[in-house]
Amino acid sequence: MKVTNVVEDAKLDYELFDRWLKFLAKPPKFYPYLKSWQEMIKRGGTAEEAKKLADEFQALILDVMFERKEINEENEIIEAKALPGTKKKKPSNLPSAFVTNDDFCPNCGLSLKAMAPERMNLWTDVFQRDLQDGFDPAQTFERFKPGLLAFRGWGLEHRIGAERRAYIEFLRAELKSAQGELEPKYPFVHAVQDAEKPVNLHLSIRGNPFSLGDEVPRRFVSILSDGSPDPFTKGSGRLELAEAILNQPEK
Repeated sequence: MKVTNVVEDAKLDYELFDRWLKFLAKPPKFYPYLKSWQEMIKRGGTAEEAKKLADEFQALILDVMFERKEINEENEIIEAKALPGTKKKKPSNLPSAFVTNDDFCPNCGLSLKAMAPERMNLWTDVFQRDLQDGFDPAQTFERFKPGLLAFRGWGLEHRIGAERRAYIEFLRAELKSAQGELEPKYPFVHAVQDAEKPVNLHLSIRGNPFSLGDEVPRRFVSILSDGSPDPFTKGSGRLELAEAILNQPEK
């Protein structure tokens, strides 16, 4: 029977039904919980067997969902107990501002609780993102294919109640009205120019702009020069720097 006929006869959500079909056919690469279902489909099982497996899988998903919630709550308590005061510790943003690893990465050394890898993979695949889509840390979350029960945009909006949809439309109208009151944009470019009286800068010790060392003259990189490079004297030295780069012999 065609998917569209099943959806119409049973009055199902087409997108969600289609997601389930693709999800149940996934190879057991990240967790083994669909093997029994796939074996049953392959040999042609009975309706009673399918219902039994479906009920067991539903119970598993609920169990994983509640386990994830409980672990998150326990980890929040562990992190709160590790706080030296009543405020969360922020990572240091200067090379000279941290002494211990906890200064650089607060709470990274804590022994937090975690789910078993296979159960965590199932939770991710159902409630967060499609594991088969791969993972690129540089990619924005919006570009990931959503998990089985993860909806966003229009797919999420048409599943919420009328009251919440009305509230969203109200916020959109407010935003559009506020944008209409903004002054028109003007064309501009990001550029730099020399100061009227350029000066040499002081060395930032260990990269800390609040811990300054000796004054450093504007000049070409000494390690790439034959001998000590001459200081730049024309403006900021950008033009002299460009000329010095062009005049470097090929090696």
